[in-house]
Amino acid sequence: MRRLVLFFHPGCERNISKYNDGICPSSKDRGHTRKYMVTNGKVLNKDVVQCKFGFWGEWEGSSEFTLVKDILKKKDHPTAIHSKLNLETNEGNFFNTDPCVMGNMFLYSSYQQNFIADLKELEVGDILLFGTGKKSFNSRKKNKKVYDIFICDTVFVIKYKIENMPTSSLEEFDNAVKSNLKKHKAPKCTIDNFDKLKEWYYEMNIKCLNNKENAFYIGATYEDKYKGMFSYIPCKVLDTIDEHGGFERPDLGPLLKELPEFKEVREGMKGFGNQNINIKDEVVNKKLFNSIMDYIKEENNLDIAVECDFYD
Repeated sequence: MRRLVLFFHPGCERNISKYNDGICPSSKDRGHTRKYMVTNGKVLNKDVVQCKFGFWGEWEGSSEFTLVKDILKKKDHPTAIHSKLNLETNEGNFFNTDPCVMGNMFLYSSYQQNFIADLKELEVGDILLFGTGKKSFNSRKKNKKVYDIFICDTVFVIKYKIENMPTSSLEEFDNAVKSNLKKHKAPKCTIDNFDKLKEWYYEMNIKCLNNKENAFYIGATYEDKYKGMFSYIPCKVLDTIDEHGGFERPDLGPLLKELPEFKEVREGMKGFGNQNINIKDEVVNKKLFNSIMDYIKEENNLDIAVECDFYD
């Protein structure tokens, strides 16, 4: 049995109004936010192509930004474009970047797992939709946790799971992940990408946990699929940052409410509740995966990014 999980996380854009130097510092004493970022990477059209694109996501490290031109500003579009992400670490007081979609991988290791045991029980093949619930202007839903809109920024298909993840040292973390990847015959590209990312990811996301209770999930990628499925982010291919105004994140609410077991977009405790849908077999799972991707592309006129490379 597989699951489709709506994973609620804060959706507001990072406020950069008080930063006049074009530098947005690392997140510390504030809630998780989204940034609109531009990066090099790979986008899926008929074939996979290397290009530059913009997307909504989480980046709690510092970044350099430019303001969107007034003439390009629209409702629910970004006010700033973050084009250089800095790989520094913050000792002591910082927020983790979770999920992390940068570095040509999709990783999830900690957010809300201390509060919700179910998040440690996810399985390979489960589909996580990271996003935010909103009420439309004409919404009649009185319950503040029930929405008619679900704006999605990441589609995460679990490919590998490391239980009771070691956190005491980078070496232990590295050994545990490598052992799992080799056990499940992960391709060289996945192991190489992890090798390139692991030191930064450990310092920013793992070292602060101080326990062995969390599960570490690695998403399927286009080069390392799970039964034909892979993780991705909605994006917009662009030619120049200067003339780019971003996009409104796709609302999956209309599509989700057509599913037989899905009556409403409901946020549970800490963002995880009865919005989970059991999927009876792999065929239905793959059809659902395809319908979500087609909806994002066709109904929202967006592109599909399968790799984000922040090293360049």
